[in-house]
Parts: sequence; structure tokens; C-alpha cells
Amino acid sequence: MAYLPPLCAFRVWFSYHSVYDNEYWMEKYGDPGFGRHVVSAKVLGLVLLRMADSLVIPLNVTQYATELTDYKNKYVPTCPLSL
Repeated sequence: MAYLPPLCAFRVWFSYHSVYDNEYWMEKYGDPGFGRHVVSAKVLGLVLLRMADSLVIPLNVTQYATELTDYKNKYVPTCPLSL
């Protein structure tokens, strides 16, 4: 079994890569309305457009580490289950 850990309020246990992992399950339980799919596609598309027009890939490792730490401090302590 796998889980979706981005936000603890939305933690979902599901049968990832099983016979039940299909479009019906996704429509009914995983992402009704496919809102997360749309947002993910938009964000990834914008990131790829920015990287395609850049001579150097714009990655600030220090800022990335800071953002990851902030994310962990904001969401991990609120989880009822440990990650």
C-alpha cells in the first residue's frame, strides 16, 4: 500500500498499482473532479516553460532547502501519524 503525503488532512490510503487502481477509483475516491490533476499540470507546465527559456536552470539550492524546512515545520507536526 502507498500513500499520498502532501498534506496530512488529505492523506489517502489507496491501492496503488493494483487491480483497483483505475479511472473509476480516481473519479470516485482519489481526485473527484480531477482538481489536483489540473493544478499539477498547470504548475509543471509553468516550470517547464520557465526552464525552457532559461540559459541556466534557475535552481537556488539554499532557497529550496529553506522552503522544504518551512513546509516540514508547517505540516509535519500537525500529522496525527508519523511520516
